[in-house]
Amino acid sequence: MYVTLDTEGVDIFIAQTPYPAKVSPQTAFVVRYHDALPLFMPHTISDKALHQATHFYALMSNVKSGAHFACVSEATRSDLLKVFPDVGERAVTIHNMVSHHYYLDESSPAERIPGIIRSRLYGGDPDAKDLGLMPKFLSLREQESFYRRNLQADGFRYLIVVSTIEPRKNHSRLIAAWEVLKAELDPKLKLVVVGTLGWDYKELIKACAHG
Repeated sequence: MYVTLDTEGVDIFIAQTPYPAKVSPQTAFVVRYHDALPLFMPHTISDKALHQATHFYALMSNVKSGAHFACVSEATRSDLLKVFPDVGERAVTIHNMVSHHYYLDESSPAERIPGIIRSRLYGGDPDAKDLGLMPKFLSLREQESFYRRNLQADGFRYLIVVSTIEPRKNHSRLIAAWEVLKAELDPKLKLVVVGTLGWDYKELIKACAHG
């Protein structure tokens, strides 16, 4: 039993996830549904059983209360209908988009990128060191030679991914694709991974260390 929010006078209530509450009868309830990973791929999230249960029961409550669903992709909508096929007429696909407020910022020259990467290398976590994420150097000279060779080369080209390091972000597939690009198109192409360590990341760190 979920509580009912007092939304008197509110036309539309938008939730960014399955929401553990109800709204007043005159308020349209819209759930922005991002994915059904807690239901179909619980192994990719932390607190697996708890996350799966809270996601499902809140989602079921939203369905029963007559909520509408704005899914971020057709794949997400398809997953929603697998669980609740009767909600088809209340579920639409509205893709994520970039706001017009974002713009290309030319204030930081590309030459600064290697220095930024070097200054933010992840080395604070003991697991990162134990698993070989940080290279082991015999001397400071060897260390500086390595970074100069790999970061200061002319025409520094790279792919970048920004997200928490966790299984559901699919870094393993990204690394596999990057290795193909290196082998077939550009052997000097770098992969820059930006993000803090989340959960179940040890195998991924090994893949990064061996890439």
